[in-house]
Amino acid sequence: MALAVSARSWATSFGVQIAGFAFSPPSLTINVGDTVVWTQIDSVGHNTVSDNGLWTSPVLSPGQTFSFTFNTPGTFGYLCTIHPFMTGSVTVVGQAPNSPPTVALTSPTSGAVFDAPGSVTLSATAADSDGSVSQVEFFNGHTSVGVVSSPPYSLTLNNLVGGNYSITAVATDNQGAKTTSAAVSFQVNAPPIVALTSPTTGSIFKAPAAVTVSALASDSDGSVSQVEFFNGGVSLGVVKTPPYSLSLGPLTTGAYSITAVATDNLGGTATSVAVAIAVDIAPSVAIIAPANGAILSTPASTALVASASDSDGTVVKVEFFNGATSLGVVTNSPFQAPLANVPPGTYTLTARATDNQGLTTTSAPISISIDSPPSVTITGPANGVSLPAPASVTVVAAAADTDGSVAKVEFFNGANPIGLVTGSPYQVALNNLPAGIYSLTAKATDDQGATAVSTVVSIVVTNVPEVAAVRLSIVAPEDGSLSLAWSGGTAPYRVQKKSSLADANWLDVMTTTNQNARVPNDSVAAFFRIAGAP
Repeated sequence: MALAVSARSWATSFGVQIAGFAFSPPSLTINVGDTVVWTQIDSVGHNTVSDNGLWTSPVLSPGQTFSFTFNTPGTFGYLCTIHPFMTGSVTVVGQAPNSPPTVALTSPTSGAVFDAPGSVTLSATAADSDGSVSQVEFFNGHTSVGVVSSPPYSLTLNNLVGGNYSITAVATDNQGAKTTSAAVSFQVNAPPIVALTSPTTGSIFKAPAAVTVSALASDSDGSVSQVEFFNGGVSLGVVKTPPYSLSLGPLTTGAYSITAVATDNLGGTATSVAVAIAVDIAPSVAIIAPANGAILSTPASTALVASASDSDGTVVKVEFFNGATSLGVVTNSPFQAPLANVPPGTYTLTARATDNQGLTTTSAPISISIDSPPSVTITGPANGVSLPAPASVTVVAAAADTDGSVAKVEFFNGANPIGLVTGSPYQVALNNLPAGIYSLTAKATDDQGATAVSTVVSIVVTNVPEVAAVRLSIVAPEDGSLSLAWSGGTAPYRVQKKSSLADANWLDVMTTTNQNARVPNDSVAAFFRIAGAP
């Protein structure tokens, strides 16, 4: 509080006696700030009352006193109201002392908390009993924050950073006296910061979805008391301690807007940027061709066919795979892709469907095999051989498989099976064949079930009468051939031979109408005969 000082540096007391029904002295001249003391001496009671009501004493008994200090210049008459004829006066000269102003802060209240960047209005009331208030200056600690020269004594502080503030108001009156208000303390709270770290915006989840929402939160001037997660305006849950994470689910299909609201120890809040996610029903997909376990023979060409649908949207593409290798992408139904010229091997095929939200589903895998068929040829008898009835012949086949093994070889005469062999050598004996034409084939089957059929080998079995040769002579000319001559029989003649008499069949060498023939000499023992036409 300011101290007002008069022109004189000290004050004086003056005495007036009340005696003999009079004031003595009846008049008195003093200075501003001096005090007059009335002493009652009469045996009867008296009082002293100013004419203008400035002072009024009680009725004084003998020996009692009354004092009054004069702070205002002027002449002041007085009397005893019990005995009005008793009068007196006091003349006061000099200047009256200045009373300091009064001041008090009315806003903000002590202990208030504001969020940064804070805007705080400072308000004060100020008055001066013996003059006027010329200004009110506001301070934060010892730093002036503004001056207001006329009521209302108010100013607003903007963009206050976080921290503690101690505000006072200093009122100055028209004579320069100053009074400082009691201090008011408040705090500007820096709000927390918060950001969602999971999930990321634009994420798509398969319904029913289990989703974990996570946030990072901190407070520069205090501590985080909680983080609350929201979908739009609906609270999903509150986490009071780190890590600030919450498991949601199962979530149904739809769009979600996730935010996190952090609250600090002083009640300040901050809201994260919203993260938009969607929960979608994934498409369905299955390979419908070829069948699982199918075996195709090279060169293999087929179509991969899938069925795909999406219950809450559309299928935008189906991609086919062999293992991790893409075989093709189809963007419209029917979802099928060609599979051509596939080399031998085993293939694991899948189809992956993608819907309009970007969700994918991969079909159950199917396995197919591409098999090189076996090879098979008939190596005996030779094609076109003619045998006399009843004939005995061994049909021999050569069979092989480049990517596996031969499981069996079946022999046929036309469409009629004549034997089956499951191991090498692949041959079957035919005995007592009657006359006729035989179309022989061999069908090889490999370990994957692939088959191959040999080229047809035709043999002829005939009823051939033997010509009774009158004479058969064999001469070996110098050119290395054999010269045969015979007599008897009826043309045409068939020259036949065999390498051993134990052989059941005679082989035709040539047919002629002459009774002689020249045949190659292969230097191998042979037996010849002349047979008639069949």
